[in-house]
Amino acid sequence: MATTHLDVCAVVPAAGFGRRMQTECPKQYLSIGNQTILEHSVHALLAHPRVKRVVIAIKSWR
Repeated sequence: MATTHLDVCAVVPAAGFGRRMQTECPKQYLSIGNQTILEHSVHALLAHPRVKRVVIAIKSWR
């Protein structure tokens, strides 16, 4: 039986403010080392061989 491997598109929700952290900066933009939390998340997802695309969902600033 043949195994089918589907490509994956990951969606990262990044619209929150993290009010419980009591910072002015939304938590996805806080740095850990030399990268933001968002960058760490995207790099980790793209390191998986089946993840072909990452979409970042952000808040509309209208």
